[in-house]
Amino acid sequence: VVVGAGGAGLCAALSADEAGASVILLEATPMTGGATLGSTATNIAGSQMQKDAGVDDSPEQILASYTKDLEDPNIIAMAETYAENNGATYDWLASDMGVKFAEDVLFFPPYPVARIMYPIGGGPGTVQTLTDKLGGTAIELMLETTATELVKEEGAVVGVVAKDAKGAEYRINAKAVILAAGGFGADRDMLPYEPLKNVIYYGAESSDGKGLDMALHAGTMLKDLDNVPIDSGGLETSPGIGTQLFSVMLSTFQNGSGIVVGPDGERVMDETGPSGAQIKAYQTLPDATAYLFMDKASYDVFYTAATREVGGVFSSETWEKWLAKDGEGLPFVVTADTVEDVASKAKIDGANLKATIDSFNADAPTGTDSAFGRSIAAAIGEGPYCIVKLN
Repeated sequence: VVVGAGGAGLCAALSADEAGASVILLEATPMTGGATLGSTATNIAGSQMQKDAGVDDSPEQILASYTKDLEDPNIIAMAETYAENNGATYDWLASDMGVKFAEDVLFFPPYPVARIMYPIGGGPGTVQTLTDKLGGTAIELMLETTATELVKEEGAVVGVVAKDAKGAEYRINAKAVILAAGGFGADRDMLPYEPLKNVIYYGAESSDGKGLDMALHAGTMLKDLDNVPIDSGGLETSPGIGTQLFSVMLSTFQNGSGIVVGPDGERVMDETGPSGAQIKAYQTLPDATAYLFMDKASYDVFYTAATREVGGVFSSETWEKWLAKDGEGLPFVVTADTVEDVASKAKIDGANLKATIDSFNADAPTGTDSAFGRSIAAAIGEGPYCIVKLN
């Protein structure tokens, strides 16, 4: 039995079927996908696709990317397993499962070499391919069927209790149970830190911690739940929930002149710098909130990157609906023809923002800004201007 039909659960079920197991796949929601539906890019480190692109990588180098800040031997052991098997997993997805990837292997910090590829259709495309693959197997997919309890006999897990949408309860006996039921980020009560109260969650709402709770009641020791990864560039689309704009914003900074400012209109970071430094900058601001400011040229880069078919984060139709709100509700996006007017809509100090722009533009001919050392691709130019509130 595999509990959870997101990306991990689908792969677990399909690989178990390949190995000759009889598999039941349980999914609490009406559809497959889980958190993978929200994914865009993916890390193919160690794969043949990476080698074919001429990128020299190794399990040792992959491991070094993750273990430099780790001390727990259990976590290091997991990182070693990842480093040694990640490439083969993506080769399996491409060759055996039929998942299609865009041609380019891209470099994204903090990785030392190019490791990032975009699946065609993003996470939803990958999920659809894997779900279609189920049809050619004997795997029994049970949607809207929630695992509620792990069954134990003599200290060993021997099955699960599950309930379907009509309330019917099943006991399913199994030689093995794989839990792939998601994380706990959607349950604010399970988050460990007071500072996380202003951090939006951009995963699946089905990551509600129920799988962890079920494991806990079966006697599992839960460990390292305080290790919650935080990223910069969150766009809040509903209270406490949103999407992540890191890669989209990076395109805006590298190929345009977008800047991130606080409510005082002053820049707070090297927008292309390390994620950790950016997070610290956010945390110095009221409610950990910053503002992305873009001229017309940078907005065009942002829009193209955000709505592209491969690697985009929302549709053009969705973005147009957000724009039409003009700052009313979430997400907060405003536009105006002048710097003063767009700053007024965002309740940002307009005079300071204008001075920040002048300072940035004064550095533009040198190619490096004097405030944070960021490389400048272009000066901030004409409007209309756009401001997006970030968490």
